[in-house]
Amino acid sequence: MVTLDYIKGILAENGLSAILITNPANIFYTSNFSSPEDAIALITLENQYLITDTRYEIAAEYEVFEDFEIVIARDISIYMAARKLMAKIQGQIAFEDGSLSVKNYNSLQRRKLTKEGGRIVDILREMKMEEEIINIELAARLTDEAYMYALTRAKAGVSERKIALQIEYFIRDHGGELAFPPIVAAGKNSALPHAIPSNYCLTRGDILVMDLGAKINGYCADLTRTVAIEKASERARDFYNICYRANMWGIKHVKAGVCTRFLHDTAHSIIVDSGLSANIKHSLGHGVGLLVHEAPTIGRQTASKLHAGNVITIEPGIYVEGAFGIRIEDLVLVTKTGCRLLSNAEKPENILVV
Repeated sequence: MVTLDYIKGILAENGLSAILITNPANIFYTSNFSSPEDAIALITLENQYLITDTRYEIAAEYEVFEDFEIVIARDISIYMAARKLMAKIQGQIAFEDGSLSVKNYNSLQRRKLTKEGGRIVDILREMKMEEEIINIELAARLTDEAYMYALTRAKAGVSERKIALQIEYFIRDHGGELAFPPIVAAGKNSALPHAIPSNYCLTRGDILVMDLGAKINGYCADLTRTVAIEKASERARDFYNICYRANMWGIKHVKAGVCTRFLHDTAHSIIVDSGLSANIKHSLGHGVGLLVHEAPTIGRQTASKLHAGNVITIEPGIYVEGAFGIRIEDLVLVTKTGCRLLSNAEKPENILVV
């Protein structure tokens, strides 16, 4: 999945002897171990180790890449086992400060640890390799199908919770996992960007937001569509059209070399120029891969450049407290000259009434 020699080259260039990997996504990325929440990876200039406990002794032998040495912690914690390995290493060891608790940090040889270089694997994960792109495409295809299935179930009298359960059933029944719990929000609830599906039953005239994602072979997809139940008010139609134009404008400007802040501001200018700046509640998008939210962030607080191989979302939203919310989200693969759309679920210019 990832060339360990490349990681070791970066370590050497930065004068580091090793990197201690505790972020579960990064453990899976480097070692292929399917239970990364219960493991640590240690990559040195000479060797690489996957440290886990006796519960996973057999599974690790089957799953972990052959060039890893598997270390089983017996009668000690995996952090104590890591400490013993670290004691043999001369020089500085990078660690991932975003995923290492204070308790576990204190149990290690802190004098050897440095935050410098701790994002090596995070940075590598931003640019997807061909195998990763294929898995994301498969996840996106299943997500599209799950949305179309849910759309046939979105009727007045049906609860948000039931639609969410049907999305989950469809994804699992078709060989996928959930990238995240589906968001199904109708009426006033749709004005909450991360609403939790409730027992509220859809009613004629409601705006319904469905945000869902499948996961295939560890890789995620993310899709949001907004529809109206039986009818849509003129205000909702107008706001949907504004959001649609912002989504399309954002997609049009995606390409390698574009600044993430510029992309955020450019797409949202459609909403701002419509006098709705106060109704923007989140950034334009984010990276997607092993996690449904990962770098790069497409927002006002970031100013990095997009690279070919990034997989990102474009998801403008307009939220009117106490009334309704609109969000349209697509998944795209960044290329040198533009982007390739990975989301292909129905997305009409005018709000779909079901």
